[in-house]
Amino acid sequence: MTANTLPKAARLAADSGNTVDAIKITREETGCDLLTAKTAVDAYLAGSPHAAHAQQTASTAMPPEAIAPLEAGRLIDAIKITRTATGLGLKASKEAVELYLANNPGVQERFRQACHQSRNAALQKLLNALLLMGIIAAVLMWAGLLKWPS
Repeated sequence: MTANTLPKAARLAADSGNTVDAIKITREETGCDLLTAKTAVDAYLAGSPHAAHAQQTASTAMPPEAIAPLEAGRLIDAIKITRTATGLGLKASKEAVELYLANNPGVQERFRQACHQSRNAALQKLLNALLLMGIIAAVLMWAGLLKWPS
């Protein structure tokens, strides 16, 4: 497989900066192994002006101070910091942050874990609030200050 035989969908994904998606699409549509797909996509990126521009923009657009909020699961904060530091628009900043995530699996994994932990913490707070309301209702009913609706 060569860069010239890359499936159209993979070329489009690569041109928009989604290298991981381009590799996945190449594997799915051609049946080749991971290394072959990655090599073909890398070769395509090396010769594609669109992809090269997207990669260059993203690599220069992602300021280092945006990485910590990203790893903490705060995507919007990372986009805001990127916008402020680079002067890029909202869409370009969002794409730069997403491209950075796609090209950095370690950061992407920490981002996913932080998001998961945040959802779990919010769910735990909700459950605690419901439990507290139930306890308060039970105490008020026991004290005769609250009647069960009939």
